[in-house]
Amino acid sequence: MTPFTVISDDTDLPKNDHDRADCWHPHLHAGNFKPKSAARLLAWYVERYADGHPCGGIVSVSPFCTFAGPMYSRYAHRHHANGTYAVCPSCGEVKTAGFHDGNPLPRAEPCVCGWDFGLSDFLQPVFSGTGLPSRLLTTTQSDVHVTLAEACLASGEIVTPSRLPALIACLGLGGDLKTYDRLAAHRTLTELRDAVRDSDWPARDEWFDCLGSPDFRISVTHGAKSFLSVRDLLPAAEAKREARVLLAMPAGDLEAKARFLLAKAANVAGR
Repeated sequence: MTPFTVISDDTDLPKNDHDRADCWHPHLHAGNFKPKSAARLLAWYVERYADGHPCGGIVSVSPFCTFAGPMYSRYAHRHHANGTYAVCPSCGEVKTAGFHDGNPLPRAEPCVCGWDFGLSDFLQPVFSGTGLPSRLLTTTQSDVHVTLAEACLASGEIVTPSRLPALIACLGLGGDLKTYDRLAAHRTLTELRDAVRDSDWPARDEWFDCLGSPDFRISVTHGAKSFLSVRDLLPAAEAKREARVLLAMPAGDLEAKARFLLAKAANVAGR
């Protein structure tokens, strides 16, 4: 087994003791990482699986806010997590944490010593390798979900998936989206529709509600709002005003405006 080391900058994961502004799940960021608790979990895990583990050798232990429970992350190109555990900082007991009744937060019964577990006590073992196809992997600097969420928030969370591509084109080409560069390579409305449609698992449910239902308004999750907020990517007041004007237009007129702006931008780029 690989000895425990705190994850450093030369990996695809944030440092264990990272700032909230660098966190993949800032709404679950609990402050200071507890290296002694991580070392206890590592020792416990190695002893428990001394005869081998189907996931391969454990590399390290990460705070809960890195993977937030699931095994895979779109941002982790070379690692995955396996399980969620609570480690008591008082007596060192390790408990398997559960997720109950759709609650995204882990839960563990209070420790026998009386310690009541908080978010900073939940940790996840980290292993080499990812099971996600390369088309789903991205970075926090290029994830298109950020742009989709910014546009949805600019709309006041009233836009539907069928109108979202045209709204993104109009807002982005009008200079009203801070993150439009993530989708700027899509030069036609059809390409933008494909980009929205292909924004698939495992991030869709983490970021949006009703993205897959064309006639329902899209709401943005608390976690996605936190992600944008700590990076200063929430839409400005001007973007919200423009989105209201655009969504007041008939759907056909909005699409026509989007096509015109996209064609104009493509002509300028082609000169």
